[in-house]
Amino acid sequence: VHALREAGFERVRIHRFGNRLVMQLSVAAGADLDAANRRYAASSARIAEWDRLMATLQRAPAGAGPGQTWVPMNLIFDFDGR
Repeated sequence: VHALREAGFERVRIHRFGNRLVMQLSVAAGADLDAANRRYAASSARIAEWDRLMATLQRAPAGAGPGQTWVPMNLIFDFDGR
């Protein structure tokens, strides 16, 4: 958790349904998400090892660029009934 905060992530949520995962990352406005990911991976050999293992299980979604497994998504609905 400390490594996520130090890398610049404000909030990380992972949702699962069966074998599908969606990760929701929050960073400060204007933050460089790629740089945050690099800082996180570089913070620990164990984290880098985990990232390498997970990369073998990930499939890029349609429309992703070369080598890209995580892609930005657009929020299309957000209801806050508070």
